Formats: sequence, structure tokens, C-alpha cells
Amino acid sequence: PSAAAATAGAAAEAPWTVSYEGTALPGPAWSRDRVAVANTLAECRDGALLVADRGTANGEYLYFRHGLAMGQHDETVIEARVKVVSGISSLIFGNGTAGQRLRLYPDRVEFHHDPGVKVAMDTTDDFHTYRLTIRGEDVALAIDGTPRLEGKGCFRARGTPYRPEIAFGAASSTETGEALWAAVRARCTAVTILDLVFSVRYGQE
Repeated sequence: PSAAAATAGAAAEAPWTVSYEGTALPGPAWSRDRVAVANTLAECRDGALLVADRGTANGEYLYFRHGLAMGQHDETVIEARVKVVSGISSLIFGNGTAGQRLRLYPDRVEFHHDPGVKVAMDTTDDFHTYRLTIRGEDVALAIDGTPRLEGKGCFRARGTPYRPEIAFGAASSTETGEALWAAVRARCTAVTILDLVFSVRYGQE
């Protein structure tokens, strides 16, 4: 094989920085928005995590979040295998300044801040794999291995900065939504420091 092919193969086999499988509730590395909120639900069903928001009152939504050290200019890959049940669900990603959401509807997927950038499809018929590749301000979307969108400038600074994290879950306060999440993964070249110990020793004068 050529050197270019070997390099591409090595990149494809790089380990995931974040990896979640829907066979159990997310572990301690993931933070949950709320443990108990009316009209929200998170439970495992046949190898996938059902995340549901069935209410429209203030604060009724549910996301699981994990820190992600996305560099300003580095490549980041985010992948989710999801089956939409109803309403709206989202995959959220940010780097502390820039941010975006991939919104999953029963009849389409679109970028939240750029609603004209969308793919019409049936997201409820089966599990589909949504793969986002972020380079600078651009976001490429592949669905089930087929390139579908080139979101030029979709990943940029907003009025309110996005936290440096990846999050998946259901809807918002004024919306409802349910989806089955079989897997959520992310890979970035930057390094996340989860624990840091700082020690200071003073010498005698």
C-alpha cells in the first residue's frame, strides 16, 4: 500500500478519546444534567440508552456530558449511533468558544445554528451512524459511512460560549424528544487533563 493509504489507515485506527456504549448508564466520567426531573427518563433498552424528554416546562430536558479538549485548529471526530423515536434530540459539541449542535428530527438532521444545512431522511427506521469531522470552523457530516454535508463555517464562536465538551440527549425546556443511543464516541488530538495536583513547598528563610 502507498504511504498515504497507510497514514489514512493509521488515523482510522486511532483510539477514541471518549467512548460510551449504550449497554449501561453512562459512568462517572459523564455528568448528567439532573438526577430526577419530571417528564425525563434515561434507561437501557436492548443494548441502547433511551433518553427522553416528555415535558415542556422550564428545566425539562436531559443530557449526558463529557469534557472534550478540542483544539482551535486540530481535527476532532465525533460519532454517534442513534435511532430517533420522536421529537428532537441533539448531539452538542464545543471547545470553550465555538460550538454547534447536530439536531436529530424524525424526518431530517440539521445543524442547530445553521438550519439550512440539513439532510432529509427517516431517522426512525433504524439505528444510523452520524460521524462529524471538525476542522477549524468547518464540520463534515457522514451518515452510515456516506459523506452527506460540508458545513463550511458551522463551528464558530457564538454569543454565548460553548463549554469544552460533548453532550448527547433530549430536546430542551420548550421541546420534547426521545432517541435510543447505542454509542457515542469522540477523538481529538488535544489532551484533556481530568485530575491535577498542585503542590507548593516553602523553604525556611
